[in-house]
Amino acid sequence: MKRSDKLEKRKRRNTILIGIIVVAVMVGGMFFVPFGQENKQEELKYNGYQFALTQYGFAVDVNGQTFYFSNFPKELENITNITTNEQFVFTHDKIYFARNESELKDDRNVKSVVFQLYRDRIFQDATYDPLDTRDVPLVSCDENRDIVMLKIGENKIYKDKNCLVIEGKDYNEITKLAEYLLYRTIGIMS
Repeated sequence: MKRSDKLEKRKRRNTILIGIIVVAVMVGGMFFVPFGQENKQEELKYNGYQFALTQYGFAVDVNGQTFYFSNFPKELENITNITTNEQFVFTHDKIYFARNESELKDDRNVKSVVFQLYRDRIFQDATYDPLDTRDVPLVSCDENRDIVMLKIGENKIYKDKNCLVIEGKDYNEITKLAEYLLYRTIGIMS
């Protein structure tokens, strides 16, 4: 056998060997990846309730119903400006979410918080500002309707006739107040 044939044979063998090693590493890597890690949830406790930190936020089961929150209750303990201690109960089939479009562009987070309690209701966008140009009903707290009124102002929750008013410095604060109210309603916070 010639020397060049031996070299050629060795090159081919080394190429095949490297290919086998690369394939083995790739296939072996699939088996060494820990399974189930992407669904691992951090668990936290608050006031006797077990919370799981999921991709959707903090999840807690209360009486067989799972509730989701952006904020853990501990983060909301400093909320004190609640001027109504009475339970606000919606009695109509439709709940109006009134906001001034020029102050507050979005209300999805607050709606999702309230929806967790009232899944069987119809949610209707509305405004309390007669100058609002959106094609939504103009509502007032004097009307016999269930109204959640969202306003920019100081952080507080109060009842104004037939309205539950959630007022916050910005959208994030309004969401925190709504979550605080839900925590209180389902008995996690007092």
